[in-house]
Amino acid sequence: MSKPSIIPIFPLPLTLFPTEMAPLHIFEPRYRKLIKEAITAGKKGEPFEFGIIFSKDGKLSPVGCSAQVHEVFQEHEDGRFELLVLGKSRFTVKDLLTTIDIDDYSRAKVDWFSDLNPEWSETLANQAYTMHRETIRTMLGGYPSPDFYRSRTHLSFFIGQSIGLDPQGKQRLLESRSENERLQEMIEFMTHYLGDWKRVESIRNNIQNTWSFLMFTKNCEDE
Repeated sequence: MSKPSIIPIFPLPLTLFPTEMAPLHIFEPRYRKLIKEAITAGKKGEPFEFGIIFSKDGKLSPVGCSAQVHEVFQEHEDGRFELLVLGKSRFTVKDLLTTIDIDDYSRAKVDWFSDLNPEWSETLANQAYTMHRETIRTMLGGYPSPDFYRSRTHLSFFIGQSIGLDPQGKQRLLESRSENERLQEMIEFMTHYLGDWKRVESIRNNIQNTWSFLMFTKNCEDE
């Protein structure tokens, strides 16, 4: 089934990747309306995607990612929603169709796109995989299960969710049409910051050991 050329647009201060889950708190009337329509369509088994576009200082990025409502955690009595959305497909904005109705959401004419080359380098993928697992171990104290990485169409989008990229950094990856280019950028990012994190970890351990020794010697002097 072909995707629609005009979709609802939801500007947010975040960048969403395909396959990425993101929690949202919906409070504006126009976006509560949008979510109600999405939920209603979902109950009927009808596909309903809306475009999430990174917005900063009132400026919209030219590339976004469509999303579907994955799960509704709570619908408040005042109409607000707490929910989880799932990133689906990338698009470029051809034309923004604004509305004068403040209670209605904007729409946009879009072009859907994928990577120019669906192939990727196994060497880059393995390097990014190894570095990502080491990054998580360094930051959280344990290696993630290899199961997390299996059956990923784009390893880069999965890894890019959890290495501390800001929305602008994620936006660069979203706009890239090469899996190898994205993998290479994340390898460089992790190489740079993993070294910093390890240095911080080494300094922290040194301080902890030194401070523990100082406290021990002080207790000995007090005795």
